[in-house]
Amino acid sequence: MFSSELWNNSGVVVPDDVTLAFLSNEGSETDASSYTFTGKSFGDTATDRRIFVGVYGLDNSGSTITTSTVTVGGVSATKVVEVTNDTSINGVSAIWQADVPSGTSGTVVIAFSTTIIKMGYALWRVTGGVDEKATASSTSSNFTLSLDVNDNGGAIGYAGNRDTPTWTWTGLTEDFEGTAGSAKHSGASDTFASGGSKTVGANCSGSGHVTVFASF
Repeated sequence: MFSSELWNNSGVVVPDDVTLAFLSNEGSETDASSYTFTGKSFGDTATDRRIFVGVYGLDNSGSTITTSTVTVGGVSATKVVEVTNDTSINGVSAIWQADVPSGTSGTVVIAFSTTIIKMGYALWRVTGGVDEKATASSTSSNFTLSLDVNDNGGAIGYAGNRDTPTWTWTGLTEDFEGTAGSAKHSGASDTFASGGSKTVGANCSGSGHVTVFASF
């Protein structure tokens, strides 16, 4: 993973301020284990550009499903955090991250551990900062939790739900609510001048909640 940082006159590492931008989201109701999305914007190029990918999947097979691989513009991403919910209909949400310094657009490929019936994904562009600080997850419909964030850092939250709820996010600014077939997914993000423990959370109706957070 890329770490963008400078040294001050005292020899102390000072990370560059994070810039964070939501790019897009999309969903599918095609039964498949792998999904390919072409021509997706990655924003301006930068030597320290990272693309974060929120991924949601839904199935009714009765078996736990997970996200297997993600590639962004041909670059293999690393799984940052994942949570599954195996109540009634199986759901999974995850955040992946890839260092993608070149190319303003490209193909996103997302693979799951088995064939699923609905999915969604979202993209964020991040520059500056350092590698991931903390992660958190929940399968509750209404919750808050503590998430550690770096000084001049940022955080992303991503959630899926098998129904069509409306989300209220705590501690982060909502970026979108989109459809994942007949299910729904949502994402939120923010930057923070002062780091430390931040209270974040999400509140929505429906069922099969899967929510993940990553800070950097």
